[in-house]
Amino acid sequence: MIIVLEGVDGVGKSETGKALAKSLGAPWYPTPPAAYLTKRHEIDAHASDDDHYQFYREGVVVASVELEILRTIHPALIVDRYWLTTVVYHRVMGVSASLSDFPSILQPDLTVYLTASPDVQMMRLARRGMSAGDIRMLTRQDAIRAEYEKQLSSFSGKVLRIDTGEKTVEEVVAQILLFGNLA
Repeated sequence: MIIVLEGVDGVGKSETGKALAKSLGAPWYPTPPAAYLTKRHEIDAHASDDDHYQFYREGVVVASVELEILRTIHPALIVDRYWLTTVVYHRVMGVSASLSDFPSILQPDLTVYLTASPDVQMMRLARRGMSAGDIRMLTRQDAIRAEYEKQLSSFSGKVLRIDTGEKTVEEVVAQILLFGNLA
């Protein structure tokens, strides 16, 4: 089973993903893939919107190949962001991004869309420190939320929505496990 965590920055995807992976004894796979991390800060800080998209789109394609291999070894995989976040963020940036830009990628069995109020999100971002990517998109958070809703309204996969603002990580993980019949 491939479970993907999606949502705006600061809603708890990484923390939830790590806890969920531990609970299931599954690998936690953050995107972009490890091979892309050395370029990520430079891309987030300085790339044009189109170049930014190409970098992250290519990262998703590589992630899909790596996930295909990992799923032959592990019954469950937890993915921190995937194609939906890449499409949403870049559509908000004005790039013509869509799922059709990702031919033949591995699709998740469950997409978990995490949300939190803007106040909770900003508090969490301030606490963890903001990356170049956070700063690049900071003024566009309402548009990003709206684009997620638009994309999810026509989504064909299995989706669980969770507001993490008033929940502990353990409560969020328990809700995912219950919804996915993994408890």
